Amino acid sequence: MIALKEHFPKFTPEEYFAWEEQQLERHEYIDGEVYAMSGGSIDHGNIAGNFLALLKPHLRGIGCKTLNSDCRVSIVGS
Repeated sequence: MIALKEHFPKFTPEEYFAWEEQQLERHEYIDGEVYAMSGGSIDHGNIAGNFLALLKPHLRGIGCKTLNSDCRVSIVGS
């Protein structure tokens, strides 16, 4: 979920990850732009946990991972 964009400078991926390690709040990085992330609700956490619990057994053994929203990932588009 993307929250309102604050006024952050444009970052390279390397600059963003170095900067993000020092932040108290979470942020999302998209094409050089940084967006502040809001915290999740109890309902959101419950739904996400249930979804992961159902999905994980179906992905076991095929090289896929199920992760929660606390994990940072890098998705490279074509």
